[in-house]
Amino acid sequence: MKNIKTLLIFCLCLCFIVWADKKANAAGEAEYFPQKLEEYLRKAEFYYHKNSLKVMDTLELDGVVDKIVQVDDPATPENEEKTETYNAKIMVGYGEFREQRDTIFFFGKKDVFFYDVDNDIFLTFGEVAGNEEVSSFFDQYKDDLKSKLLTSSLVKMLLLLFVTVILWPLFIILYWRRSNSKDSTALFLEGSKKVHFK
Repeated sequence: MKNIKTLLIFCLCLCFIVWADKKANAAGEAEYFPQKLEEYLRKAEFYYHKNSLKVMDTLELDGVVDKIVQVDDPATPENEEKTETYNAKIMVGYGEFREQRDTIFFFGKKDVFFYDVDNDIFLTFGEVAGNEEVSSFFDQYKDDLKSKLLTSSLVKMLLLLFVTVILWPLFIILYWRRSNSKDSTALFLEGSKKVHFK
């Protein structure tokens, strides 16, 4: 009986250690994904504003990847497209980041990203669309995937338009009106000296 209790306690401890290790690995990968996504966006997105990424939701699964290895040449009648299908651990993330244009205008952009953990590459939706969990995750957020001008940038743009369209021409009109009135007065006085009445 004592051996059975010892064996049972040993099995419970072993199960707890395995469970804790899996939990720690999952937490490590969840923290690892935003770092990899940050590196990817810095290389792939030209207008990406550094350190503006917020990952709002993630999904981790073992799924199937249909990767296109060779693209079809449209100049030939044969179909040369070759695909490779393999199983991989996939991380799917829904995130928001900023794009910076002309150093003063910021756009908020939301997107869904697909990452192959085993091969350390980012994928397109078409390459992982065969997985039901990925498709439902994408469908959950597809209406929010857009780029939007941020309010602060909109205010800056409207202020610049106001200055260039209204204030600047108004300033020019007032300046020229003053300078023309001084010139016309000077011309009138100068002309009156030359005029001699008999």
